[in-house]
Parts: sequence; structure tokens; C-alpha cells
Amino acid sequence: MRQEWKEANAPVAKDCMRRTGIKQETIDAFYDHEAMPNDHAWKCFIECTGFREHILGSTGDSEGSGAGKYACLSAPLVQSCEPVRGPDSCERAYLFLTCIINNLPK
Repeated sequence: MRQEWKEANAPVAKDCMRRTGIKQETIDAFYDHEAMPNDHAWKCFIECTGFREHILGSTGDSEGSGAGKYACLSAPLVQSCEPVRGPDSCERAYLFLTCIINNLPK
């Protein structure tokens, strides 16, 4: 599943890396080692890629229109993780992704 996300995010990842200042090692830890870094740059990278892929709106909340490109993101799953409360769009994106991962079918 994370490899599917990695491939789908590839077209926007470089720009989002530049915008957020995240290190490649942090991204690789998520995709390759199932880590979920509690790092502000990581949270903003999630927000950036989610926004660019039309999964998140500009406030870090679910937009959902782009979720269909990911087989694991069903409408009920996305809806179960809404609304997300956090102090900024990066934190809301992080909390949304954390909810999605915690509720994916095993």
C-alpha cells in the first residue's frame, strides 16, 4: 500500500520536498519502513502532496476527489476520519493520514 502511495506521489514529491525542507531519509522511512515520523516537515510534506493530489483541501481537511486513485481509500474510510482537528493544515493532514493508516483493513 505505501509503495502505491509512493508511486502516485512521485510527480509532486520533489516540489513538496523543496517547499517543506523534508529530508529524503524521512520520506523513505515512511514508505520503506512503515515509520510515521512526528516531524513538522513531514506533516507539511503530507499536506503538500495531499493537496496537490486533491485528497486534501487547502486547510488540510479531506477533499476526497483524488482519493479514488488509491485502491485502499474507500469513501467510508475517508469519511470515518473526518473531521480532523488540529492547529494548522500540516497537523490536520498528519492526523488524517494517521487515522487512515490506523483504520485500513488488515
